[in-house]
Amino acid sequence: MKKNIFLSTMLVILFCGLIFGVIYLNDPTVFKTSDETSKSDVPVMTIEYRVQSGEILHTYETSGEVISNAPEIYTEKIIVEGINSENFELLKRKGDIIAPDDVLYKFKGAEKQIGFNAQLVNIEYNREENESSAVLTLLNYDKLFIAVQIGSDRISDITYDTPTEVIIDGKSYQAQITDIGYEISNGKVNVLISLPARVRPGTAADIVFTIDKIQAGMYVSRNAVYREGEDYFADVKTNNGTEQRKITVGQLFTVEQDGSNFEYAEILAGLSANDIILVEQIDNTGSKLKEHFENE
Repeated sequence: MKKNIFLSTMLVILFCGLIFGVIYLNDPTVFKTSDETSKSDVPVMTIEYRVQSGEILHTYETSGEVISNAPEIYTEKIIVEGINSENFELLKRKGDIIAPDDVLYKFKGAEKQIGFNAQLVNIEYNREENESSAVLTLLNYDKLFIAVQIGSDRISDITYDTPTEVIIDGKSYQAQITDIGYEISNGKVNVLISLPARVRPGTAADIVFTIDKIQAGMYVSRNAVYREGEDYFADVKTNNGTEQRKITVGQLFTVEQDGSNFEYAEILAGLSANDIILVEQIDNTGSKLKEHFENE
């Protein structure tokens, strides 16, 4: 009796094994866990980044605004007394922009110029019994300036000769530093910059100081490097595959080309120009296998 039970059990086991074997041959993924299946099905794509060399600008960026709330600095009042309809003629209207050599008005046959860049912002006439006067208020663009605050830890990098770019309403202008403060307040130092365009007080501006220029620096796409702990690495293509290389990263910067922004990392050590860096993507959306570092 026991022998018959044993034989029956063995036949059942062999039959089940045969069925499982057939199923496995037709679809090996049936007996994999969901995690194993998802990992094997994810397409892996390798992207190559080449280490480039060329000019690298070291910049310091901040924001500021055109000085405001100080009309005693940037407004001028011109008072013309003893005027009448025959001896006085105002040649500009309220709101007009006036160049230094433009004639603002004529008085007693003489043409009057103001000698600075301005806008006529207000006109007042005072009439009395025997005499009248005109009060012309002008916004003096030549006395306006942009005020910014620089971190005290970076002020030693900036001099009166530092190339300065001012960006106002998306337009870029070159400007000059006119004053560098000497007192530190809340970790900041005041820097004054000449006004490169005719804009009103209180206008916001972005400032880019070019601290240094490296003519033959090395750089690579920021996606090509990653961080492990406090160190940075790149996987360099070799004849035998890849080699993990410890690298020294300098400045992170962005370059605009054909309307698109490309992010790069300056390479100070560990790589050579034209080295090929390999980066794997683990899915079609482009998420990286390595943890990429951010601009800190």
